[in-house]
Amino acid sequence: MKNLIPLTITLFSTLILTLAPIKLPATADPLEQLVKEHASEMYKRHGIILSGMGGQFLHGFKVLNLAFDWPKKSNEEELRLVLIDGVNQVLEALNRNEELRNEMVDYPMTPVNIDYTVSLEDDDGGPIRDGLSSCSTSNNIVYFFEVVPPNGAVNIYHEETFEEAQQKVAEANN
Repeated sequence: MKNLIPLTITLFSTLILTLAPIKLPATADPLEQLVKEHASEMYKRHGIILSGMGGQFLHGFKVLNLAFDWPKKSNEEELRLVLIDGVNQVLEALNRNEELRNEMVDYPMTPVNIDYTVSLEDDDGGPIRDGLSSCSTSNNIVYFFEVVPPNGAVNIYHEETFEEAQQKVAEANN
């Protein structure tokens, strides 16, 4: 029974976090509160829904992992824009949060410290079965994934540095 308590807390936290559009109660954990606020803001800005949270938390936190679902089909440019906006927003919030500063292994945190994924959904709310399916950043690299029929293999079809992705977003906005 003891082993089920952390699992129950994790599942409950994940359930609560996926309800980002709903006003959430304050929490004693400043990182969890920051993630809830970020998820709510990203839902308002782009319609993406937090589906998972994790990271490297031994002796403070080094990497924050956030995963979002986006209930729509999209293209590479739009997906890149949402991903870059999300990473930049969460980095800004983390780095200005003085309460969390002592918990950070690296300060200021940079894109290397953020693993961020946005997964697309088809018109029925299920996973994409053909074409662009998700975008993810890890270790300062942005990856675009596609699903290839008939067996549904998921392949990296494009990758670029975070800085290259930021530059493309900046150029598209000008």
